[in-house]
Amino acid sequence: MRPRCRSGVSLIEIMVAVAILASFLLPTFHLLVSFTGASRQQKVEGLAANLAKEEMNWWLYVASASYYATAVDLSKWNTRLGTVEIDGNQVELAMKVRRHEGTRLVMNFPVFQWHDFVNGGGGYGPCRDGIEQRVLASGTDVTIRTERLDQLSPERARQVDFYDLLLRVRWKLPTEADYAPANTRYLLSRRAILP
Repeated sequence: MRPRCRSGVSLIEIMVAVAILASFLLPTFHLLVSFTGASRQQKVEGLAANLAKEEMNWWLYVASASYYATAVDLSKWNTRLGTVEIDGNQVELAMKVRRHEGTRLVMNFPVFQWHDFVNGGGGYGPCRDGIEQRVLASGTDVTIRTERLDQLSPERARQVDFYDLLLRVRWKLPTEADYAPANTRYLLSRRAILP
């Protein structure tokens, strides 16, 4: 009589199979957690960039001259919206404003040296076959005249105000205790307010 063979799997074989499977799955779970965190960071960074763009546009195009004169403290960060919370993420917007007098504005005006393209002149001959002989690509034919606004129009210069606008936007995730320097961006612009 032959002994019967029992088919089956031993406990040691099951434990080895589970260990091999776990060695493949654990790094995969770690990658998923990392990707989820990176995705959340990118989402809040994009949200912060959009809010910063909208806030800068408000200061440049919507805010009135009276708002700059009455509601803006030139010595500190101004917060119109303060901290915005979306999906547990916090985005802080703050604006630093610096006022300049209009008399300090310096403007550059291009001055072109024209010539008679039919008869020549100015060191150039006439245009042959309808082709311009004087090409402005080199920049030597254009000079720059620099003048200050108060030299052109003293009364107008006293009426113009310029504001440098420095917008700081920073964000943090719900798991972060404070705003990290890596999560801070700045936008810089200038606005002229005419009477």
